[in-house]
Parts: sequence; C-alpha cells; structure tokens
Amino acid sequence: KPKNPSPARLRRVWETTQRFWQGIAEGEEAKEQGIAEGEEEQGTRQRLIFALLSEEVKDLAWGNYDASLPGSAISFGVFWDRDRGLIVIEHLDYLAQRLGCPREGLVERLTKGGIVLREPSERLERGQEVGRVHPMAYEETLPYAPFIRILTTPRQFLALLPADRALVLAEGILERYEREMGKVRDRLPLTLGVVYFRRHTPLYAVIDAARRLLSCPTREEPWEVTALEEEPLRFANRVTWPREAKLGDGSEDSYYSWVKVEGLANRALFPQVQIDRNMRLWVQAGAFDFEVLDTATRRFAIRYDGNGRRIPRSTRPYLPEQLTEWKLVWGLLADGLTTSQVEALTALVERKREEWGEPLGEEAGYGETFRRFVRDTLINVAGSAWKNWGEEKRTLVETYLRSGRLADVLEVHMEVMKQRPRREG
Repeated sequence: KPKNPSPARLRRVWETTQRFWQGIAEGEEAKEQGIAEGEEEQGTRQRLIFALLSEEVKDLAWGNYDASLPGSAISFGVFWDRDRGLIVIEHLDYLAQRLGCPREGLVERLTKGGIVLREPSERLERGQEVGRVHPMAYEETLPYAPFIRILTTPRQFLALLPADRALVLAEGILERYEREMGKVRDRLPLTLGVVYFRRHTPLYAVIDAARRLLSCPTREEPWEVTALEEEPLRFANRVTWPREAKLGDGSEDSYYSWVKVEGLANRALFPQVQIDRNMRLWVQAGAFDFEVLDTATRRFAIRYDGNGRRIPRSTRPYLPEQLTEWKLVWGLLADGLTTSQVEALTALVERKREEWGEPLGEEAGYGETFRRFVRDTLINVAGSAWKNWGEEKRTLVETYLRSGRLADVLEVHMEVMKQRPRREG
C-alpha cells in the first residue's frame, strides 16, 4: 500500500538524497586527490610557482591574469599571490604541448625572456597589458585534485572536473544510485547531464547549460520484460535490473520490492518476485544527456519536447543505464577498427540518412533499404572485427549506427576527449 507523503516522511526522503549527493562529492574529491598523489612523480597534476623581482610587482594587484611569452600569441592563465608568488594555473603537460617544448623544458621556456601579463580577456579579445615580469626561482607544489564542487542540494549536484573524468564520474554516480536506490528506481528517476566546454567559456553559461540539461522532464513509460533470468529482469530497451526482493538480513522485503504493472486497475502495485515475461512495467525513466558548449549561446539549443526528447537531437537523452552501452560500443570500435574506418563508417551512413530522409532515434521508422544499407556498410567496413564481435554485440553496434547514436559516442570520445582507436594501420 502506498505511504502517505507526510512531512516527516518527505523530510527523510530529503535527507537521504542530500546524503547521497554529499557522499558523491566527498568520494569524488578523495578519489581525485588519490589520483593526483599517484601522479605526483610524473608531475601531471602539479602547479609551478615563480618568484618575481619585488620592483616588478609592487603595483601588481592580487588576482588572475592572462600571460604570454614575448612575441607569442599563445596565452595561458596565471595567478598572482603576494605571499606565494606567480602561480601557473594551467595543466603543465598541455601548456608544454602548446608551447612546443618537452615537459622537462617548460621551466626554461617560461623563464627565458620574461612573461607578459595582461588583464583577463573578454570575448576572446586580448586584455590590456599590465606589465612584464622575469621569473627567477621556482617550485613545484604538491599535487592538486582538479575537482571543484559548485552545488550540493537534495535535488541537484554540480561540479567542475576534467573532460576525461566526466563519464567516469557519471558511471560512479549511476553505480552508487543502483546500490542505494535500486529498489525504488522505477519511481525515483536519476537525471545526469555533462557539459563539455573550452577553458575560456564563461562559467555562468556553463552552469546555465547544466541546469537546462537537468530540466529534462521525467516521463512514465511502459517497459516490456523480455527475459527472466535467475535474478535480473531484462527489458526490451536492453536495460537490465536486478530483482531485489530481500532485505539486508535475508528476510523477504515487503516494503520496497513492488512495481506498477500495465493492465492492473489504477496501476496497482505488484510484487517483483511475481513478475513474468511479456509484462509491461510502468517506470519513471531517468535521463542522461550531454552538450558540447563550443560557444556560450549553444546552451539555448538545449530544449526538450513534452515527451522528454531533445529538439532537434532526437537521439538524446539516453537512459542512465545505457552508459554501459556507450562504454561497450566505443570499446568495440576502438579495439577493432582504425580511425579511418570509424570515420568512413559514420560518414557513409549519415550521408545516406540525409539523402534518403531517414529519421534519427531508435524508435524511428526506418525504410528496409536503409536498414540493409547500414548492416552491409558495417560488415564491409568492420571486416574481421564484425566476425569477432558475436551476434549481441553486432546488433548493438548496428543499432547505434542506424539510430544516429554512434555519432554522439564518437563526438564525445574522438572530438572532445581526442581519443583514437588503438588499432591503426
């Protein structure tokens, strides 16, 4: 029997979700610090601090500046702290790559000829020059954790972290959600959003884009059970849920292990242990979405229709559980194909989609000719990799290619994170 939403019960729910997000933030902070400490020897997560001549900085105000080398158009961020010195606030490996020198030679490159300081730039225009400094002694600080918590409430959690850690954090949130909220996931949906942006993008635009992603409306959907294994439920949308019908002490769970089944009067609750194949369960579906914020105005393109689908990117959002599919699809392509094969695969299919007017999305009605074309293209391009995948993995990659979702996977992994297939040649 459903419980009445009394103030005390609502407060317990509020406190539980607050502890959930606080645990995510604290756990990620500790994890990132551990990664930083593990990479201390390589210096990949350290800061450079330079000592400056006192006469050069007597009028220099405390704060951040855009810096560049004389005669160079490449700018990088620094922070002036009177007590500590001039702190380089860039990823040192990335800065060395931009300046065209090895990581070991970065200090020499920065100290040779001095550094030009300018006011922070606006709208990609160079700020006014405030002076030139000549770094002397330097030190490398202790490793830092590139993770900044912006907001933690019972309803929302916002944080800044490197682009290559975003999907890892999303997977970690999903894992903890399944462990702590798994028994009520059909009525307590999880919405995940990732905003990728360049380092000079205004923070207000990034936060606005994140809030727009989190505004995706939840929707109640009927999910058909297609397989009943010993424990998990498998649905037609390829999502798998464990059947958790017991409490921690091994006794029967009479509190949470109930679901709504289509066809019952008033959508009455039904015990999980009695679910059978071909039943349709009513589920408040969660969502996972992302946006590449190449410009600040790109955030205005994040909008959803009444069914919770992106306009016009109908391939999005995904279900949070489909993050595992993302990882699997990219792994199959990265291990079995070359960069040129992956690019040719998506280019051929997307060109035909446009020419033939085929829609995006898994629920779309594709023409039979387009279906055959996608499958034949995948077989021809993938070659031996296709034979090694097995039927279930072949179907998954084909589904992502046909629906247009493969383009989303490649946008994140190849364009944003600059990853490349491990097999080349």
